[in-house]
Amino acid sequence: MSKGEKMFTFVEDFRASGLTGKAFCQTQGIVTSTLYYWIKKFDESSSLRSDQAAIFHKENHRSKIP
Repeated sequence: MSKGEKMFTFVEDFRASGLTGKAFCQTQGIVTSTLYYWIKKFDESSSLRSDQAAIFHKENHRSKIP
């Protein structure tokens, strides 16, 4: 598993856990600043993917118009 995949897995696991950031980090053996850094990167990546999908959809729709 790459570092990026590990980061995204941690963020998804944290969000699904229902724990506070501090409690989750204690169970995973990481510091809270690392978790919040990963969340920021995850959200930026998700936003970028969403923006790219919207552009692709718009371009794809435009190409179908006669």
